[in-house]
Amino acid sequence: MDYAWYWLDDSKEWIEYGKEHPDHCIASVTSEFLENEYQADKEAVIVFSAGSQQYKINFAAKTRLYLLLPILHNGTSLHYLTLGSRQKEKMKKVNKSESVDERLLFHGTNPSHVSAICEQNFDWRLCGTHGTMYGKGSYFARDADYSHEYCSARSGRYTMFVAQVLVGDFVQGNSEYCRPPARASNSNRLYDSCVDDPTDPSIFVIFEKQQIYPAYILEYSIEAHCVVL
Repeated sequence: MDYAWYWLDDSKEWIEYGKEHPDHCIASVTSEFLENEYQADKEAVIVFSAGSQQYKINFAAKTRLYLLLPILHNGTSLHYLTLGSRQKEKMKKVNKSESVDERLLFHGTNPSHVSAICEQNFDWRLCGTHGTMYGKGSYFARDADYSHEYCSARSGRYTMFVAQVLVGDFVQGNSEYCRPPARASNSNRLYDSCVDDPTDPSIFVIFEKQQIYPAYILEYSIEAHCVVL
């Protein structure tokens, strides 16, 4: 099982320790180093730098994020990837485009639903729903803090999926939608997904499971922030 350590910046983007980022100085410690130190001493305090700043991580208080890869087994992963590839090619053809808008999005859930999602993919009829403001489908979010609101803790830990989602061409959602609406230019062609705000979408509603690949599971506890020295 692989583990990875991330930090959350002011724009709510998760960045892996030790990885280059265009907007931030690279940390002097890597995710692998932190995991090794954690395994050696779960009460340790690690001091590191990023640019001119120094930081301190207290393992006893710090959130530890688990990056589980793969989460699908017994050929299921290959099956989903094959379906997803076919769906992508279909969307390219229908939309007459060389590419399809594909995003990594978050989905908060109850731990009791994890096994079913891993085996059968996302299905709002199976997983239940926390409202249908933008349509009766599976909901995914750009921001992890939004998805966290729909997570339930078990023994102090929360579970969240990170999924590869073919959002394609999207449109403003509506609570009455059971599928995306037809395009104004062609009533026989539907949009691919619905969103909260077409100009700056942060919530996506997907109605076809072939557009979704559950890629990662994040398990975490409530975070105590690093201390700036």
